[in-house]
Order: sequence, then C-alpha cells, then structure tokens
Amino acid sequence: MAGAGDSGEARWRVFVSHTSELRDFPARGSYVAAVERAISACGHVIVEMAGFPAADMPAARLCRDRVRSCDVYVGVLGTRYGSVVPDMPRVSYTELEFDTATEAGLPRLVFVLDTGAAQTGIPLSHLIDSQSGARQDVFRRRVQASLVTQPFADPGTLGQLVERSLRELAARRARTVAPATAGRLLAAVTDPFVLEVHRPVQPGDRRPGLPVLPPYVAREHDRELARVVRPAAEGASGIAVLVGGSSTGKTRACWEALGLLRDLPQPWRLWHPIGPSRPEAALRELGSIGPRTVVWLNEAQFYLDAPVGGLGERVAAGLRELLRDPARAPVLVLATLWPQFWGILTARPAAGEDRHAQARELLAGRDIGVPAAFTPEQVRQLAGSGDPRLGLAAAAADGQVVQFLAGAPELLARYEYAPPAAKALISAAIDARRLGMGIALPLGFLEAAAPGYLTDTDWDTLGEDWLEQALAYTAAPCKGVRGPLTRVRPRSVGKAAESGYRLADYLDQHGRVAAAPSCPRQNSGMRRPASPTLASCPPSPVLLRPAACCVTRPACASTPLPAATPRLQRC
Repeated sequence: MAGAGDSGEARWRVFVSHTSELRDFPARGSYVAAVERAISACGHVIVEMAGFPAADMPAARLCRDRVRSCDVYVGVLGTRYGSVVPDMPRVSYTELEFDTATEAGLPRLVFVLDTGAAQTGIPLSHLIDSQSGARQDVFRRRVQASLVTQPFADPGTLGQLVERSLRELAARRARTVAPATAGRLLAAVTDPFVLEVHRPVQPGDRRPGLPVLPPYVAREHDRELARVVRPAAEGASGIAVLVGGSSTGKTRACWEALGLLRDLPQPWRLWHPIGPSRPEAALRELGSIGPRTVVWLNEAQFYLDAPVGGLGERVAAGLRELLRDPARAPVLVLATLWPQFWGILTARPAAGEDRHAQARELLAGRDIGVPAAFTPEQVRQLAGSGDPRLGLAAAAADGQVVQFLAGAPELLARYEYAPPAAKALISAAIDARRLGMGIALPLGFLEAAAPGYLTDTDWDTLGEDWLEQALAYTAAPCKGVRGPLTRVRPRSVGKAAESGYRLADYLDQHGRVAAAPSCPRQNSGMRRPASPTLASCPPSPVLLRPAACCVTRPACASTPLPAATPRLQRC
C-alpha cells in the first residue's frame, strides 16, 4: 500500500472501469463522479483510463499494466459494451480490464446498472448499444455468475454502495491480519544450510572446533544490502534482490544480513516457503505474514516464474500487496536470482502477452549486483584469516572464491559417484598431475590411460561412444566452477597451440594429498592391455602407466604399458 488514509485504513490504488455514458450522465452529477467521491472519502487513490499518460506502447498493454499496478478493481457496468481493443476486436477495454483484474488476483467490486429501473438519468440514445449490446449482455451475465454484484439506478445510491464496499473490504483485511503465524522466530534459525547456503569445502585435516561457515569478508553488495535491511529494522518494509551467477555468494550475503535483525527488542520471524511447491506454499501462507517477518526467496524464479495457473504472477501480486500494507509493516523480502532469470522476469515484451507484469513491478529497481570474483585485496584478507578453507579458496583462479568453496564438495561428489568411464578419466588425470604432467592433458593420453582404471566388466560393457559420454559428464559445471575435467581452449593458433583437458583445481589439490590408488598388479580386476613394458622405456622421464602407480615401486617394474602412453614432463 502507498500509505494510509485519515482513518488509518490502508491507502489503496483503486482502478475504476466504466464506459463513457456513465462518465457523462446524469448531467447534474454522473455515476463515475459519485464513484470517485466515494473512493476519495475512503482515502484511496483513483486510477482509470482517462488518466493514462502518453506512452510508447500499445494501449491494451498500458491498460493491463495499470490494472495490475492497483490494489482494488471497481467495475461500473452499464448497457454499452464500449470501445474494442485494436488487437482484440471481439473484446472491449472494460472486459479486458475485468479479465486482467481477475488474472492478477485483485479484489473485484462490481456494480451493475439496473436496466429495469424507471429512470436512470441516461438518455435512451446512450443506453441502447445497437452494435455491441448483445456482447455487453453476455459480459454482464458472465460477471454476475462469477461474483456478487450490486445493482444501482442513481448516482447517490451507487456512491453509497462503493464507499460501503470499500470500507467492508478494509475491515475484512484488518481482521485477517492476525498475529504472525507464518515462519519461525529468527532466533531459532541457526542452521544456514536449511536456508540453502552452500556447504563449504572441508580441509583434509579438519581441526576440531572449526565453525560450519568460514569467516565472512564483506563486499560492496553487503553494504548495499545493509541499506535495505536497516530501514526494515526501523519499521519500513523493503525488498532486496541479489543478482549474480551461480555460487557467487548471494545466499550467504542474505544470511549475514540477518544479523542486523537478530538482537532487536521486538523479535523478527523468518518465512521460507517450500512445500508442496514453492509458489503454492507462498500463495497459501502470504495472508498470514505479519509484521517483522523476513520473506526468504532463494532462487526467486521458482516463485515468480511459475506459469501454471498464473501462480508466479499471483505470488508477485501478493508480495507487492504485502510490501505496501502498513498494517503488516515492517516486512523484508530477501530474494536471489541468476542474471538470466532477472532478465526474463523484468524484460517488457515487444508484443503479445505480458507474462511477468507483476514480477517486473515487484523487482524493478530493487536489484543488487553480486560480482563473480573477489578483488586482490579481498583475496589477501581471506588468505590471512587463519581458516584453512579460506586458505584453499584464496588460491582459486580468477578470484572465484565462493565458487571454489561451494563447488569443491560438489566436485568430490561428482568424482566419487561418476559412471565408470568418467571416473576412470578423472582418476587418470589426477594421477597424471600428481606425477608431474602439465595442466593441459592430451586427449590421446587420457583415452589410452583410462582403460587401466576399469574392471574387465566395466570395459566390456562400454558403448562405442564411451569417451564422448564420459567427457560430457566431466565437463558439466559444479556450482559455478568448471567441471571435474574440462577442455582447455588454446588462445593462440598454429601447430604448437594444442588443446588439452584440465583437471579442476580442487581435485588436483585433493589428489596430491589423498592416498594413491592401488597398483593394477595388485588388483586382478584391472584391465591391462598388451603393450611394451617399463623395462623397454628410457629410464629418465617419469612414465604414467594405466593406473598411474608410482614407477619406482618394484612390484610394477615389469607391468606392461599401453603403446600410446606418453612420457610425462615434470612441471
């Protein structure tokens, strides 16, 4: 709501839908004038077609946008159908306005001219719609069948009906704002992972007492977020939408911002709707949100881009109403979005249906960008924190610290549960790097080495395209970081600019401290293709055999190697 009237009731934007004869007659005081006086008497704002500005868009879209921007729809239906929409020749603007209000979930107060009254103050020539009167009859019957309407035959009666209906609607809403029941007390919300903060990587030698989350280094977006949270703590409702790529720190920033609300004299609550589906949970409980509640919408596209039954738009409309309702203030909406979803939800379509009008109004101007990388100074702060997890992350390439912290557990899981061929490729890459091979691992080497990590059964059941499938699996990103094993694209051209495959940094580090795999000679299930032996290879370079066991171990001295296995150059 925009504010409050003199009586303290919520101040609404009320859309008035009518046809021209109701604006023009009776001459001494029209029906629409009586409606506007009633709306003003209640302290609300009048919105109608006559007040539309010039705009570079089709009139129908502007009409829809204006209806959706309102809190209440008031329809005054006479006997005339009215002007038809240019792109919808069988639909009038008044019918379009009613249908838009219905789709947006607005309260609809409809008043219908009594055609049986002896005198209405409208000349007969303006009452009869010879061209589209039949359509108006159908429209009136449809409206009367879908909700309770009130008849009128003079402006005074209509004004009284409108004012009484608005006041009763305000009273009903006031009664529904019960003490807050949705959500949990913020003091009881102590587990960040319940709110979908990513679990961080854990060091191999995890020491006792290590906190569940590493220390936090505030960045510019945290300061912007605080400028939204602090006014909420002081009583003003607000919304902040953190926009950034996968695993850039959006949800962690929201978690840290909750600290500004935790120790206030009046306790706050936190509401995180998730079931049976996110938009359904949001719609079901929005009405029970009370003052001092944080609305937690991580991955907000799941709430706002739900097309079935217009759920997403209904959620957005409900959130807008919540934020503008002084009776339920303060509330704070914290949302996160990837940039591509921000674009989908806020872009205005060039033509056709505007599927995200409510979401656009909710989100526009509330975005806070979250950068993908830390600055060098921020990385130095991480390195000096004393937390081993941040020490690992500080070495992350291109300053992508959060991606490293969140992606490392995912990388390990993808490696551990990989299909046999993909796991064989990753294992070969880990051993190759541990034994000194360069960053860009040749595809031919990986293809030759992988069979040594497969059992006979696994090898025999592989399809002809096993290598392509395995590489597709290893290339899939993990929470913003590159997949376990991904192609390196050369920046230069020419014969020397050969591409290769790079092992993810964390798996590279992990492989250097984890136990080396068992030698194939000690595992009769390993396949060992017939090939030259180590004894026939020059002794000086380090050689990698199919399972990459250390060549200095006597048990492997005569193990055959695939003919295609290359010598490894030490880094």
